[in-house]
Amino acid sequence: MLRSLVGSEMCIRDRFRYKYPHLTVGALASSAVINAIEDYWQYDDQLYTSTSRSGAQCPTDIRAINSFIEEALLKSDESAAEMKKSFNCDSLTNNEFLSYIGDIYAGFIQYGQRAALCDMIKKGGKDIVSKVDTVRQWALKNQDADDYSIASLANTTYDPNKSSRQWTYQTCTEFGWFQVASKYPDRAMRSANVSLELSRDICRQVFGYWAVPNTDLENVRFGGIQQKSFNIVFTNGGEDPWQWASLLKTDNPKLHAFPVGCNGCAHCVDLYTPQSSDAFVLKYARWKTTKLIASWIRGESPISEPFTENTSVNK
Repeated sequence: MLRSLVGSEMCIRDRFRYKYPHLTVGALASSAVINAIEDYWQYDDQLYTSTSRSGAQCPTDIRAINSFIEEALLKSDESAAEMKKSFNCDSLTNNEFLSYIGDIYAGFIQYGQRAALCDMIKKGGKDIVSKVDTVRQWALKNQDADDYSIASLANTTYDPNKSSRQWTYQTCTEFGWFQVASKYPDRAMRSANVSLELSRDICRQVFGYWAVPNTDLENVRFGGIQQKSFNIVFTNGGEDPWQWASLLKTDNPKLHAFPVGCNGCAHCVDLYTPQSSDAFVLKYARWKTTKLIASWIRGESPISEPFTENTSVNK
């Protein structure tokens, strides 16, 4: 008898459970994105919501940094080249570079480091030039420009250390999840040029004109958020920008959704090593998940005992 555990983007165990319920007793779908969405503006919008938890100045600073960089790109070819070169992104087009910039912030927030991002920018200096340089110095050490180059994505040479082409193929042909700017301009955390049309154009250039995600078909095949399966626990961090493609609530008594809305709780937060300092809501989600899975394996009724700070998760 197999037990399924899934975390992160592909949600393969949830899909396996949906298609082959006779082979599993249940599944944990931690931060599992199950709803295919082509125009996934909610991802960027969540970046604004999350950074706002550090105060209004943090998203304001990020938007100012973006504007400064975009103005440099628009000023002249020489100015654009100089700006991209300073980030070691000489090989990128302007729009590829803007996608690269947007993902700097996204990486922090997706993995629960929103406070670190906002603190880094705050300590970087009061003027915009200093703030841009702070972001630049971090990016030079931590972010690979090749992952944003159409030429690199189109390269079919196998490299065990790179997976951007594989991920792009799946988004272009199945899931969408194109991380475009928020549909609310005053909340956008990346350039408006990072658009649905840009994402579609990247797909066409890398894989051909046939590479268009049919998200409606994908959701029919695997259920989307209209899940008809049973014995699945969906957990999502309250600051995770992927949560809007997952299941956050359900009326189905055989499906269980636990949004974990605590400070810094983001992608797959419930799978991290438990700490005594963890928020109550996170401890509760882990405890409830453990109890539910145990009841499925044993063929027992779901738990009804209360949970307190002193309740043992391993009981």
